[in-house]
Amino acid sequence: MTNTDKDALIFYDPKYEDFILFLYIKLTKDQLKKTLPISYIENLNMEYLTAAFINGSDYLAQDNYSNISKSINNNNMISIITNNYDFISEIYPNLDEKTYNNYLSFSNDQFKI
Repeated sequence: MTNTDKDALIFYDPKYEDFILFLYIKLTKDQLKKTLPISYIENLNMEYLTAAFINGSDYLAQDNYSNISKSINNNNMISIITNNYDFISEIYPNLDEKTYNNYLSFSNDQFKI
């Protein structure tokens, strides 16, 4: 189960042959404008900042919760905020505990806005 205000999730992407960390957080219009000064879209329904971290690169975007929810379901994403390593490792046995802890620590740092 995911939180509708913010969450940090992981999933394995065979295209990149690696885990991807996906974060989203609901922000105010002003926070989104500041965070996405070039790509901000004036749309009241797109009130979420999303970030995907893939092989050392980060991709920021603006989206709505409906699209985020679809992505979560389509990619079998699992929350690292609400699930512990033991649970996640049953679903993704090739995820090592060090990577899980690094993702969790990084995610918690990012949410300290």
